[in-house]
Amino acid sequence: MNKQLQTFIDDFSNGGAIRHLADRNLSVAEITKQLSFPMSSAKVAEIVWKHYLDIGKIRLTPPTGENVIEKVSYVQDYDKFGIPSLRKVVTYEETEQLEYVECHFGKEIYQDKEAFQRKLEILTIREREYILGLPWPLEKVYHRKDDMIMGIMEKLGRQQDAQ
Repeated sequence: MNKQLQTFIDDFSNGGAIRHLADRNLSVAEITKQLSFPMSSAKVAEIVWKHYLDIGKIRLTPPTGENVIEKVSYVQDYDKFGIPSLRKVVTYEETEQLEYVECHFGKEIYQDKEAFQRKLEILTIREREYILGLPWPLEKVYHRKDDMIMGIMEKLGRQQDAQ
């Protein structure tokens, strides 16, 4: 119960700003610096990760080729006594056909963190922060192809080819 309340408070105080900045491809470290209400990097990472899952930027299951994503938002309602409450609203949007790239960052981090950090030295600071700031799970993850992840994957691929 306390964790749920704290999650609600964190989301209410900074959630919208965090999601907005995450949509602009800012890293967790960059987002944390810009918040007016202090919050730990781990909490920011948790909100960003959940947001990426909600909007389909990151998937835990292989893409199916469907071009429909689920968007979750909250609307404030008032009962007959004027007491506010939040109502979850789920909408489905048709999008262009999305392409994803497989990422194994979680597995690599947990196998050998120091070796993984050395591997990331080829990346820019911003790209490194993007990867290291997210709570990657141990299993394979699918990341929507965008300029950020494709730049990262290209650099890491070139590095692997050179070895």
